Amino acid sequence: MSAKRRGGAVELLVAVLFATGLGLLATITVTTDWVFPRGAELGAVALYFVLYLVAEVKPIRMLNRPDAGEFAASATFAYALLLSAPFPLALAAIGLGTLIAERRPGGKKPWTRALFNVAQVLLAFAGGGAVLHAIGATGLENGSLPNVI
Repeated sequence: MSAKRRGGAVELLVAVLFATGLGLLATITVTTDWVFPRGAELGAVALYFVLYLVAEVKPIRMLNRPDAGEFAASATFAYALLLSAPFPLALAAIGLGTLIAERRPGGKKPWTRALFNVAQVLLAFAGGGAVLHAIGATGLENGSLPNVI
């Protein structure tokens, strides 16, 4: 496969994945109740969003070498958002935070890679949120915030 043809296939994959992620977010936004769990507050949700963004922008280096990997602790705060915010709001915050982190000033990721990562994160956390919903652990319906710790 030629490099030009491979590039077109990658761009198509990114477009399909991003459209799927946005379509899922739009569907969830329209079909899901925007109910905060009892005991959850907007201030806590805002704090979780800021912590998610900081964790995405400043990953932890595994070793003090240039070739070492990084670990982002953002999943912790993403699940805190899923547990304490209405599902559509949590997904929108996670998607926005990921996009900001991917395209931050000084970042070198191209738009296609950033959009792919946003879509991947949205799909993954939508699945995680669906599992939390299935076990009754979110504010998708009127219910109390679970004792998860």
